[in-house]
Amino acid sequence: MQTSQKWIIRCDTDVLTDVMLGSPEDYYWLATSSVAKDSIKKGFIFDIDETKRQHESLQKLFENENVKVHLVPPRKDLPDIVFTRDTTTMTPWGLLGLKMREPSRQPEVSYVLEFAKTLGVNILGRINKGNIEGGDICIARDDLLIVGCSGGRTSKEGVNELSRIFNPKGFEIYTYEFESFFLHLDTIFSLVSNNCALVCVDVIEEIFINFIQSIGLKIIPVSYKEMRKLGANILSLGNNKVISATHNKRINQAIRNEGIKVIEADITQFTLGGGGIHCLTMPLARTLA
Repeated sequence: MQTSQKWIIRCDTDVLTDVMLGSPEDYYWLATSSVAKDSIKKGFIFDIDETKRQHESLQKLFENENVKVHLVPPRKDLPDIVFTRDTTTMTPWGLLGLKMREPSRQPEVSYVLEFAKTLGVNILGRINKGNIEGGDICIARDDLLIVGCSGGRTSKEGVNELSRIFNPKGFEIYTYEFESFFLHLDTIFSLVSNNCALVCVDVIEEIFINFIQSIGLKIIPVSYKEMRKLGANILSLGNNKVISATHNKRINQAIRNEGIKVIEADITQFTLGGGGIHCLTMPLARTLA
């Protein structure tokens, strides 16, 4: 299939038109995050039928918002393919393959890139040094990249490799270092719109809070307990709309109070496994409002 320049993203709050999701067919909880470990320890039961139902409902939510869903086929040895966010990141110049830390997940990158090629997506290349995962990458503006670096899922070398791509194109790179316990940046910080962001104020340091405010973002506070339920992990659809987990009642109302429409999705089978809406989605194309 011929490639098309429609497959680009200039900012993570532009209007979403195409999104890549991973099939939940072979998904199950892996004890690779503190949230998943806690769910297993507390005796929560994984239900594959409910998981599939929730994922199908999520797909329908996107379709109702005129967002085209591209579903990555299942593969038995890749149960975490459902969390497509970490494998790749769409840039203003094409899809970039990332370098995942967990050996069991590393084959996901090639698998997703091959699937994207069948859609006609232009492939920018791959990161081959260090580690960097999509949950740590945020295109905050068309000239600003915010990258989380815990030293775990994303390393300094991985951030440097990403910077070598974005810096020559006129992007400022802001790196925030945090404890690997929190896994990815998108568990503690997510853009809501051009004007506001969800921030886990209980854990994020003052230096990052000051930076967020300095670029004109209003902070919607998220508590530590809410963060553990993936409360800060949402997806902007652009046009002042977001998708957020149904159980995040207080957070969802706080977002609505900012004049933003919240579309709720029941994804408990995924949040108990350590991933929220942002983790489950890999935006492929956004356009200006």
